[in-house]
Amino acid sequence: MNKSTEILEIIKNRRNTKSFTDKEVLIEDIEYLLEAGIWAPNHRNTEPWRFFVIQKNSLLKSKISREMIILQEKKSNKLLSEEQKNKIEITIANKVLRLSITIYLDTEKYLLNFH
Repeated sequence: MNKSTEILEIIKNRRNTKSFTDKEVLIEDIEYLLEAGIWAPNHRNTEPWRFFVIQKNSLLKSKISREMIILQEKKSNKLLSEEQKNKIEITIANKVLRLSITIYLDTEKYLLNFH
């Protein structure tokens, strides 16, 4: 089975994965998947996506944690306890993080989601 057939089978048979291994993903595999996403069909060739790869030990995860804490405090109109802040920081540091950004083409608004 060649690589493109293998990828197609993976896409067709994908499931919502709730558990992950600690096995490191090769940068070559990430680049291959990103290339597939870049060339995927899209509405009127607008390419309404952005891809960000955040490595496991990236300092960016700390910044994301801090921003998530600020967002949560603003949304709830109350300060989080140190325990709650630590829980957010640990969760983001130890989990696979998917950041999706939806850009609305007719406005300058965007929607930011962390998963």
